[in-house]
Amino acid sequence: MMARRWTVTAAFAVAACTAAPESNAVAGEASGKSEAARPTPGNCDFPKLDFRAASELTGKDKASFAANLRAAFDRACGEGLFAERPLVDPRSDDRSLLYVMNAPEANVTSIYFGSSAAPPAMLLESPFRSPAQIPTVEDLHEAIYCEMRGASPEEEERDGRCLVD
Repeated sequence: MMARRWTVTAAFAVAACTAAPESNAVAGEASGKSEAARPTPGNCDFPKLDFRAASELTGKDKASFAANLRAAFDRACGEGLFAERPLVDPRSDDRSLLYVMNAPEANVTSIYFGSSAAPPAMLLESPFRSPAQIPTVEDLHEAIYCEMRGASPEEEERDGRCLVD
C-alpha cells in the first residue's frame, strides 16, 4: 500500500461542490492540436482541469502545466496505462474532472482518488511553490504511472518509486 499525504481541506471540498470548473480551453490551446483531431481510444479522454485550489498559478503557468500534463497523458495513453480504466476514478462525482491542487509540503506530484473530498473527486497535488515550479512531463507521467499501475514491491524498496509521504 502506498503512503500518501492527504491535504484535502473542508474548504476545498465545499468549493468543489459550489463553483464551476475553469474552462479546459487553456489545455486545448497549449497542446497545439485540436481536440477533434486527437484520437482518444478507450479510456484516453483527457480530463477537464480545475485550478481553483492552485490559485497561485498565473494563466501562463496554467497553460504550461496543461501542456505538460497533456504530453504526459498522451504518452501514458500510448503505453496502455488507461487500458483498464480512465485516469479519473469512476467513483468520482464528476468523472471528467481532475482537481489541480497546490501541496507546498509535498515532495512530489501525485494523483489519487480523494474519497474524503465532498464530493469524492480525483485530485492532482503538486508542490507549485513560489515562484511557481511547474512539474515536468516526466514528473507528471510518473504521477500517472503511480496512480494507474503503481510500483512493484522491489521498485518501492530499491528506489522508493511511487512512495509519497
